[in-house]
Amino acid sequence: MSELKRKDLLIINDSLLYLSNLKTKAWYGVSRNLQKIKSSLEEIDENRKNITEKLQKKDKNGSVVTEEVNGMKIPVFENKEEADKLWQEFMDEDAPAIEFYEIEIKKLEDVELDAIVIEPLLDKILVEK
Repeated sequence: MSELKRKDLLIINDSLLYLSNLKTKAWYGVSRNLQKIKSSLEEIDENRKNITEKLQKKDKNGSVVTEEVNGMKIPVFENKEEADKLWQEFMDEDAPAIEFYEIEIKKLEDVELDAIVIEPLLDKILVEK
């Protein structure tokens, strides 16, 4: 198996969640793989929080400065380029080695699938036997 980057784990997680919502016969393998990547996803989230907390702009009272974008409040960064650079560098690092639970593709033959969403799982999780 080729080496995965941390960003690949986010994509794999999204693909597994997509399969989970379809209620397929592959439910067990999907659940097992979600469990296997859970700690890595928690590490990614923790790093995101650290970058955000470290580089957010704060007012004179120490409160985070936010701006509204499309009806959502998002934090303003002291140096957005630096935050983006740190995040990108972290996401481009090798992910921890994960031994995925293999799912036979035939367990999905009765379900209409989105090829773009499924592609990241091919040969890593979805296999032909």
